[in-house]
Amino acid sequence: MEVCPSKAIVRDSKTNAVVIREDLCDGCGACISSCPFKAIFMHPEKNIAIKCDLCDGDPSCVKHCPQSVLYYADVGV
Repeated sequence: MEVCPSKAIVRDSKTNAVVIREDLCDGCGACISSCPFKAIFMHPEKNIAIKCDLCDGDPSCVKHCPQSVLYYADVGV
């Protein structure tokens, strides 16, 4: 979050997830090389940074995982 010059990376107050505000992202890419989890990518068409936003606390990937190996836990950070 600290590396973003446009302050587009914030912590969501509802889910506590780190999210990228598309309306503020200028596409500089500084977050991509700085992310310790390698979880940020450049959107191929919008030229903005993107990452999982946990679907507002109800991740679709968890609901639709055919093997039920994914789960979402509210860690209450």
